Amino acid sequence: MLKPGGVLAVWAYGLARIAPAIDAVIDDFYRVRVGPYWPPERSWIDDGYRNLPFIPDEFPTAALAMRAHWNLDDLVGGQTLPGRAWRPAAGIA
Repeated sequence: MLKPGGVLAVWAYGLARIAPAIDAVIDDFYRVRVGPYWPPERSWIDDGYRNLPFIPDEFPTAALAMRAHWNLDDLVGGQTLPGRAWRPAAGIA
């Protein structure tokens, strides 16, 4: 519960941006392969939290950057909710 005048802080990571050719593969994987496994609320992150249904007015957001070193399994969704759901459906252990 947030009291009147309180501050709501939210954050999450978006899509990795590496290089145009790799980004295209990541975008296809994100939208086509694991897209159906994301909960509908994932769209809040894709929109940069600009359209949260429980916030009555638009509010300013800060642009942040996160750097991480992932291996290929991390990158293709081994640790994400839709990645874990997609792998068995795709026949990947």
